[in-house]
Amino acid sequence: MQFLRLTLFSVVFLSPILYIGQKAFSRIESEITIKEIDSTNRITTGKMYYDKNLGAIYYSIKFPNREVLVYNDSMIYRLIDDKVVGNYKSATGLKFNIFNLVLNSQMEYYGLNSSSYKLINTKNEQDQIITTWEPKFKNKKYKSGKIVMSQKNKLIFGLVSFHPDGSVISKQFFEDYNNVDGLMIPFKITQIAFINDKPEYKITTFKNIKVNNFEDQKHYSSEFYFSD
Repeated sequence: MQFLRLTLFSVVFLSPILYIGQKAFSRIESEITIKEIDSTNRITTGKMYYDKNLGAIYYSIKFPNREVLVYNDSMIYRLIDDKVVGNYKSATGLKFNIFNLVLNSQMEYYGLNSSSYKLINTKNEQDQIITTWEPKFKNKKYKSGKIVMSQKNKLIFGLVSFHPDGSVISKQFFEDYNNVDGLMIPFKITQIAFINDKPEYKITTFKNIKVNNFEDQKHYSSEFYFSD
């Protein structure tokens, strides 16, 4: 279903509040625009709200249809007029979510240094550092391949995920970093997924990002109740 395509490039590790100096970052929100370029081009706009301590991401979609999408660690809920009209199991949960990485200052290694992957190679190429990561454990049911990551100025720039046979699953690029209240945040993320060897593009841009906005409680949880 179309709304399932709104999952935003994942990588997240739910961990205790991280202190930078004397400040703890636990909440982030942003206006979002998602452009999908494939057989049928789509544009989605709205706002995103995430509080890592609540363990849920809320998307308030305005276009093309007004609806709310709620992602938690195991489920995805779709709400229209405060009513749940669909619920689905989440394939990745919040384990690999960009917003949690930002709040926990894990953008340097995209959380891979605290994951089930291990670093096997590092090399310098011009202005980038290229690292290669492989799964620590082999799982016969859920096979994973290597991940190759490029960094600029200690911030992730590109990420390529591979199947075990060496073919590319997807590519991601993180651009237009801005300092928001001490956090370095990419304002543009491009994802290229290869479906039947054909590339499909998803370009997500952010604006008016806020962190630790505790004055707006309803958009983070209270108004998004699950009622049938």
